[in-house]
Amino acid sequence: MQDHSNKTPENRIHPEMEEAVFGSAADDQEWFRANRSALVRFRPAFPDELEAQDALNQTFSNEKRCSLLQPGETGGWIAVVELFRLLGMDAWPYEGCRMRLECPPVIEEYIPLCTELVLETVRPLLPHLFPKHFRAGGQGFG
Repeated sequence: MQDHSNKTPENRIHPEMEEAVFGSAADDQEWFRANRSALVRFRPAFPDELEAQDALNQTFSNEKRCSLLQPGETGGWIAVVELFRLLGMDAWPYEGCRMRLECPPVIEEYIPLCTELVLETVRPLLPHLFPKHFRAGGQGFG
């Protein structure tokens, strides 16, 4: 686990939650390394991952959980989107940039359809997330 001791006490989350966030990020990183053409990964959430992400969002940006769920619907799964690949950029040797969205469990036969739905949800956000890339005509971050 990375050392995050330079954070002030009010910016720290519970150690178990911190482990959930960084453990899930490392697991996703390995999965995307092994699946070099994948744009989206669907997986069950790690224990405490959703709560930890909520705590981080509240601490650093006051953002709400990114979710593909209807109000009152429970999920427990995560759709992980590799944003650099979605932009058509080869992130290697960088570790990529990923967005995580809470989602309902996905049955394997529906992964292609669910992938397209996730991508259609995320694509309109890209110009806001990477404005320099889009000002450069989609040819990098110049």
